[in-house]
Amino acid sequence: MTTRSETDTLNVKKRDGTVVPVCLQEIQNKLIKLSTGLDVDSARVAIRVCESLTNGISTSQLDIIASESCMEFYTTHTDYEILAVRIILDDMDKKYKNTFSDCMKEINETKRLSFEFYETVKLYKSEFDKIVCQKEDKNLSFFGLKTLINNKYLLLDTNGRTCEKPCYMWLRVAIGVHLHLVKSYSSSEFLGKVSKTYKMLQQRLYTHATPTLFNAGTFKPQFASCFLMSLNDDSVEGIYSSLSEAAKISKHAGGIGMHMHNLRAKDSIINSTGCLTDGLLPTLRVFNESSLLVKQAGKRPGSISIWLSPDHVDVLDFIDIRRNRGEEYKRCRDLFSGLWIPDLFMKRVSEDAVWYLFSPDDAPGLADVYGEEYEQLYNQYVEDKRYRKQIKAREIMVKICESQIETGTPYMCYKDAANKHSNQKNIGVIKSSNLCTEIMEVSTPERIAVCNLASICLSQFVLASEQTEQTFDFTSLEAVVRQVVHALNDVIDGTYYPLEKAKLSNLKSRPLGIGVQGWATLLFKLNLPYDSEQAMELNKQIFATIYHTAWDESANIAEKDGPYPDFANSPLADGVLHCDTWGVPLDERYDWDALRKKVANGVRNSLLTTVMPTASTAQICGNTEACEPQTSNIYVRRTQAGEYEQVNKYLVKALQDLNLWNKAMRHEIIRYDGSVKDITTIPEDIRLTYRTAYELSQKVLINQAADRAPYIDQSQSMNIFMFDPSIEKVSSMHTYGWKKGLKTGMYYLRSRPRSRSQQFAIPLEAQADCASCSA
Repeated sequence: MTTRSETDTLNVKKRDGTVVPVCLQEIQNKLIKLSTGLDVDSARVAIRVCESLTNGISTSQLDIIASESCMEFYTTHTDYEILAVRIILDDMDKKYKNTFSDCMKEINETKRLSFEFYETVKLYKSEFDKIVCQKEDKNLSFFGLKTLINNKYLLLDTNGRTCEKPCYMWLRVAIGVHLHLVKSYSSSEFLGKVSKTYKMLQQRLYTHATPTLFNAGTFKPQFASCFLMSLNDDSVEGIYSSLSEAAKISKHAGGIGMHMHNLRAKDSIINSTGCLTDGLLPTLRVFNESSLLVKQAGKRPGSISIWLSPDHVDVLDFIDIRRNRGEEYKRCRDLFSGLWIPDLFMKRVSEDAVWYLFSPDDAPGLADVYGEEYEQLYNQYVEDKRYRKQIKAREIMVKICESQIETGTPYMCYKDAANKHSNQKNIGVIKSSNLCTEIMEVSTPERIAVCNLASICLSQFVLASEQTEQTFDFTSLEAVVRQVVHALNDVIDGTYYPLEKAKLSNLKSRPLGIGVQGWATLLFKLNLPYDSEQAMELNKQIFATIYHTAWDESANIAEKDGPYPDFANSPLADGVLHCDTWGVPLDERYDWDALRKKVANGVRNSLLTTVMPTASTAQICGNTEACEPQTSNIYVRRTQAGEYEQVNKYLVKALQDLNLWNKAMRHEIIRYDGSVKDITTIPEDIRLTYRTAYELSQKVLINQAADRAPYIDQSQSMNIFMFDPSIEKVSSMHTYGWKKGLKTGMYYLRSRPRSRSQQFAIPLEAQADCASCSA
C-alpha cells in the first residue's frame, strides 16, 4: 500500500503538459469542493486515490481513478455516486469546449458531420449555445455517463479522444432528428422543435434508439434500429442478393431479422443441374460468417436473426444451430434463431399429436397464409402425402426447450396472433419478427420493413408530494407521447436509408415503435411490488394512455401531412383499432368511439407502440430495462480501478429510512446473491417490493404482457427468467403465453442455478444484448 510520504515522490502530468509532484492535500481539496451538500468522506476517497497512483499519471487519469474510487464506497452511501459523476463532469469541463458550437466545430474537422448539419449549427450558433443546459448532466448516473463515454455515444475529435459532453450529444440528436425541416420551416418553428426535443431528451423523459444517438448529425445519419427482410428467392441469385442487402444494412448499424421459410430443404432437386441441395445449414453458415465480417457501423459484429416455421423439414437442425455441443458444421453460433409458430403446432403439442414436416418446393404457400387458411392448406398437404417427415409435436417442443435451456434461444413468436391483430393486413402477411422480437411488420422481396424506435422513461413521471402518496403523472406522459410521435415521424423523413427497398417500405407504411423503459424503477419509486394489484392496474393504464394519445396525435399530423400512403383498405381506414381485435374491455378514461372516427379519417402511421429491449439506453438514463423486473439488488461491476459492488439505490434508501442499512446488511444481501426475500430483519413490504425477476412467478410477467397487449400494436420483447429451468417448466410457460394470445412468447430464456457460489463481475463494455434495438 502506498503511503502519503511515498506519494510525494510521484509526479502527475497536468493538462498543459507540465509535470508536478502529486499532492494529497490538493486532491482532497478538490474532492471537498465537489462534494458540497453530500454525505461523503472526501479524505477517505483521497487516500484510496493515492493508493492507486502510478508515476507520470495524467490529471484526467487521476480523475478516472477518483471517480471509480468513489464508486467503491457506493454501498456505504449512494451520495458517492453523485460525487463520482461530478468528478467526471469537472474533468470534461476542463478538457472540452465551453460551447456547443465550438464543440461541433472541433468534431467537424473529423469529416464525420454532414455539411447540412454543420451549416445549420453555424447558422443558429448563438441560439443553440443558449439552449444548452450543462447543469442537467449532473443528474446522470455514474454508469450512464460511463456508457456514453466508453461506448462512443459521445463523438470524438481528430485525435480519437472524446470531445462531446452529454448535453451537447442530446442537442446534436435533437437537431439531427429535425434537420430535414430546416429549409421548409421558419426559424422560430425549427428552433422551437429542436428546443422541445432537446429538453425532453436531456431531462431523460424519453430517448431515441442507439443508432439515432450514434448517427445524428453525421454524413450518413442512419437512425433506424432494425430491418425485416425476406430471402429474396430460393436460388443462388436470391441468396446472395439477400446476403448483399444484409451486409449493407449491417454496415450502417442496422440489426436484421430475415425469414427463410421459402428455402428448399436438404436433398431437394436443383432444377438447373439435377443435383440435390444441401438445405438450410450451408446458407446459414454463409450469413453467419458475413455477420462477423461486416460490423455494425464498424463498432461490433453484425446481428442477424433467422426465422423459420416449425413445419420446415430442416427445423430440427435449425433449433440446434447455437448449441455448444454437436457437429461443428451444423453450428452457426453468431446468428440468432427464431421460430415463427402457427397455432396448429401448439395445438398438436397440447394434444401430443403427430406433426408433419415439409419442404417448401413440395408444399408451397404455407408461409403465405395463417389461421384457418393455413390449417386447411397444411391438412391438404398431409392428405396428399407431400410431407418429408412425421414426428410427434412434443418431440420438437422438447428439442426447442433443450436448446433454450442451454443457449437461451430460439426465440418464440406466434404467427397467427401477429397476423390476426395486424394493422398491415392490407399490405400482406407478416412472416417474421425482427432481431429482438418486438417488431411485427410485413416484409417481402420488394419491401424491407424498418423499425423506428424511441422509449419513454416511465420513472420520470412520478408526482411527489409531502402531503400525499406519490402518484403517476399521466398528463405529462401524454405531452411526451405527442412529442415522440412527431419526432419519430421526422426520423422516418430524415434518416439515411442503406437500401431503396427499405426507404420505399418505411415511407409507404410509416411504422413507429414507441416503447418504455424503467417500469421496475417506477414501481420502486411508488413502493409497489411488481405483482401487486396496483401495479397490474397501473400497467394497463399507462399503456392505454400511450396508445390512445399516440393514435390521436398521429391523426392530428395526418390532417396536415396526409395519411400514410398504404392507409387505404387498412383496418385503421375502417375505424378498427388494434385494441378492438382483442375482445377485452378498454380503459374507461378515454373516448374510444371518438378515436375510431378520427383514425378512420386518416393517420400518419400504420403502427405506433411496442416494448423493445432497452439495455444500453436504460443504462444511460439510469433505469431498469423495458418492462422487466430487476435481476438482482446487488452485483459487481468491473472497471479500470478494480471490482466493486453496485446496489439498488431505492432499496438502500428504504433501508436507511428504517436505520437498517449498514455493513452487516450489505453482507447479508451479498450472501443471498442479491436477494432480500429471506432476510427477515427487513419488513415484509420491502422484501416483496424488491424481489428479483427470478423470484417472481413468470406467469406475472406473461400476465402483465397480456394485459398491455391490446395497446401494443407491434409486439413485446419479453424475456423469461427461471431458476434451474426444466423442459417441463419451459414448455408449460410457452403453452401459457400462447394461450394468453401473445405475439411474442419469448425473447431469451434467462436462467441461473438456484444457488451460486460467487457474484460475477459485469464488464462495463459488455452490458447490451442488442444495441441496435435499444431505445
